[in-house]
Amino acid sequence: MASVKKKQIKPLVSILSLEPKDIERFWPLAEFMVAEALAFSGKYADSSWVLEQLKKDMMQCWIMFGSDEFEENKVFGICVGRIGIMPNYNQYEIVISWVLEQLKKDMMQCWIMFGSDEFEENKVFGICVGRIGIMPNYNQYEIVICTGKRRELWEDNLIKTVTDFATVNKCKRMSIMARSGWEKVSKKWGWKKKHVQLEKWIG
Repeated sequence: MASVKKKQIKPLVSILSLEPKDIERFWPLAEFMVAEALAFSGKYADSSWVLEQLKKDMMQCWIMFGSDEFEENKVFGICVGRIGIMPNYNQYEIVISWVLEQLKKDMMQCWIMFGSDEFEENKVFGICVGRIGIMPNYNQYEIVICTGKRRELWEDNLIKTVTDFATVNKCKRMSIMARSGWEKVSKKWGWKKKHVQLEKWIG
């Protein structure tokens, strides 16, 4: 009896860029992976919220769809992104003035680490700037700037102060965008690395 020759499948994966008008049609291909990603990220939103953002073109979605050696017409992954409106990073004065305006409007908060070390009194050791992030399912407190010297003199006090502020303001989670050195020291406060932010300037 002759054996049945298996069909040879050529691996090929295409990137489907979804327009807002096509989101509803293709959403069944993406929803499971979106929900899975949100669960990993602390479920700050439901997949239905992402769907609404995509339909309004406030977020964009790409689906990696195609075939590998074993199966045809399958979803290999999804990518969801959005355009972040930021001040002009090429102009230092604009960035500083933007932060100042956010602080004056109480849309950001600022803490100054001030005191003395073994060599000098009444000096500034660092600053911390944060904001309350309004999320669909809960609010989180986001530390966006934290820099200074002699961190060992103020780090514990700062984290307690900011955590107390976040708690009073009904934030469920805290998040920090920081340099890699913070990953190690933050473990003593119960912080865990969840994501890595990668950057590339393109214009």
